[in-house]
Amino acid sequence: NEVLRLHTVSWTWKADSENKKQLGLIAQEVRPLLPELILEGRDKDHLLSMNYLGLLPIMIKAIQEQQATINELRNEIVAQQNRSAPLKPAASRAESTEMVHSLNGNVVTDEKGEAIVFLPRDFETSHRDFRYQLTVIGQFAQAIVSREIKDNCFVVKTDKPNVKVSWQVTGSRHDLFANANRE
Repeated sequence: NEVLRLHTVSWTWKADSENKKQLGLIAQEVRPLLPELILEGRDKDHLLSMNYLGLLPIMIKAIQEQQATINELRNEIVAQQNRSAPLKPAASRAESTEMVHSLNGNVVTDEKGEAIVFLPRDFETSHRDFRYQLTVIGQFAQAIVSREIKDNCFVVKTDKPNVKVSWQVTGSRHDLFANANRE
């Protein structure tokens, strides 16, 4: 838009005894952008002058275009807020007073498609209600927990050999502190 390329200046008329600063535009700079606003004098110097009244409709149009953009952006913001509003309660519900402990890692299954995941020696006795999550990495394969936690380990089984599996196991704490402080 031409309006954004206009450069305002301040100046003082030499003939002005009060030396008041004026604001305006330099006609030579405006001419390439908005030639219809520039008047060339008929005197010997052909001094340029500017039709400031002619600038008003251009400024009004620029303000209207700017306001239309502002309105579009406001509508987009409202739409984004409406889309994200239902997510706020869900995010706050993610907090929990449940005392859980999660462990995770990666294993690679052997030629039979099995891997044993060893856990810390007190994990099984100090936790209950185990939940498992497995994700196969790098290829398409199926993975299951073929044996749940027993003797502080569990077994992952895949339908192919040599499959890398990311695992996570979560258990509810069942120790003296957790039992004494449950809500």
